[in-house]
Amino acid sequence: MNGGHSGFNALNGGWQAGSGFGAAGERATFWTSTETGTNSAWVMGTNGSGSKVEMVNTAAKVCGFSVRCVKD
Repeated sequence: MNGGHSGFNALNGGWQAGSGFGAAGERATFWTSTETGTNSAWVMGTNGSGSKVEMVNTAAKVCGFSVRCVKD
């Protein structure tokens, strides 16, 4: 995903859940800091075309998504 106006660039790293991996090369997915419970949190990711980032869903914290570090 190219940064466009925001300058945010991301590689489509996909995700890991259970014993499998998915969407590698197709989507970029990231944890957010918003927990929905002790064992789950919101995930953001690129849409299918990679033209925008949107809230995807909540996921169990045992799943694997990318992390984006932001410097204040």
